[in-house]
Amino acid sequence: MMSPRRRRDFRCTASLWYTFWILWLAHLPAAAEPWVVYLKNGDRLTGELVSRNDKRVIIKSAIAGRVTIARGDIDRLAPVSALHDPALSTTSPTPPAAPSAPQPVSAPVAAGVKPAPAPAFSPSATTNNVPPRDPWIPGWITGMATNWHGNFQAGLNLGLGTTDRTTLYANGSAAKKWGRTVSTLTYNAAYGEVNGIQNANMMAGTAKVDVEISPNRRTYAYGQGAGGYDAIRKIDLEYLGGGGLGYKLIDRPKRVLAAELGFQYQSFDYSTSEDLSSVAVRFGQSFNTTVEKLTISQRLGFTPSVEDFSNYQVNFFLTFSYPLFKPLTLNLNLMDQYLSQPAAGVQNNDLQIQTTIGITF
Repeated sequence: MMSPRRRRDFRCTASLWYTFWILWLAHLPAAAEPWVVYLKNGDRLTGELVSRNDKRVIIKSAIAGRVTIARGDIDRLAPVSALHDPALSTTSPTPPAAPSAPQPVSAPVAAGVKPAPAPAFSPSATTNNVPPRDPWIPGWITGMATNWHGNFQAGLNLGLGTTDRTTLYANGSAAKKWGRTVSTLTYNAAYGEVNGIQNANMMAGTAKVDVEISPNRRTYAYGQGAGGYDAIRKIDLEYLGGGGLGYKLIDRPKRVLAAELGFQYQSFDYSTSEDLSSVAVRFGQSFNTTVEKLTISQRLGFTPSVEDFSNYQVNFFLTFSYPLFKPLTLNLNLMDQYLSQPAAGVQNNDLQIQTTIGITF
């Protein structure tokens, strides 16, 4: 039988999640349709069409950021929906047909000999038919499932000898830019043993959606949810959900600094202590930059409880990623979580430093 407090926590969490997903789905129809730029060198770029004129086209990609392309370098430009409908035209004019080469004069046919029949004309042999969109899959579903970009990492810490130790790491992140909406997913997991004794067993995932609401796209509303467990820290289940507003203090193609303020509901189910749940204020900060080939990503979150400011947690993530060769990257990850009121017998701070190999997609 679920206790009254459990039912209250469940209803509060469910309400936050329902509000979060309804706001996201309600925004999707208003999002701008992505465009595809086909370059004359054979490359192509997909993103949001910012502006275009007779001299240049500006497109904003989730990976490359804001890119300006000269008209002379573009073969053709079209929205994604035009790729599924041959009747829709692109912005590039159709090049004039090349003059046909002169046909050789046929030799006279000898008397009594019938000429060979000409090959039958087949329209399908000369036209490039584009297959129609699959009617069984709605367009908004295919739009949500495509154009994701990110990195999946795996690492191993192995030692054999007086002390046998094995630790496996798995981390992943993916982001999708669609109009004014940015969706982000993250995943972290670790498992390890030292001389047969478990020293790592955790898994956590987050989902976050940012919706740019100001004309200059610096101010945005966000909603996020997270969940996971950590057997070593005696956390059977940790989950949270909430939202708020953010502002991009720096917004450049290779450097973004943002600050966030909001509220969230958070709950910890401990195996050695009484469960703890509260509504908290969230102060967030993120920074992403690229220096030469090195990519640096950093996130910080501070969430004190509204009812008791001595009950708070701090989460800090820092990643350095360097490309070895496509699509592999070498990554150094630093993850730190501080709980002011952890489970009984568990330290407040938990710091992990990982070295992993990643695959970019």
